[in-house]
Amino acid sequence: MKITKRQLRRIIKEEKAKVLAEQRVRRIVRRRLIEQATYDQASDLLSKLSLNPNDSATLIQLEDMVRNLGTPEADEALDALYNIEAADSAEEKESAVDYATDYVRDAFRA
Repeated sequence: MKITKRQLRRIIKEEKAKVLAEQRVRRIVRRRLIEQATYDQASDLLSKLSLNPNDSATLIQLEDMVRNLGTPEADEALDALYNIEAADSAEEKESAVDYATDYVRDAFRA
């Protein structure tokens, strides 16, 4: 059976479209998996911070993760994280951690 040049071009075009669509899906899935892993890491850091609000290493790590998001929600979350550092008493720090937790989770969900 012979195929014409036109048929061959159509077949190639269809196959190329299928491959490109698969690549798009894989890219989206890969991005979502990375985002989920990052969110899980942030949640772990938030848990550590709620147990010890004075843990500056955890706070810095969390700030770096949020800063890398680069969204308006991330800016709000960073402000909330900076409030933890600025808090004077243990009670204020705990309150600031609770406040920051909500903003950080919102930033990762955005």
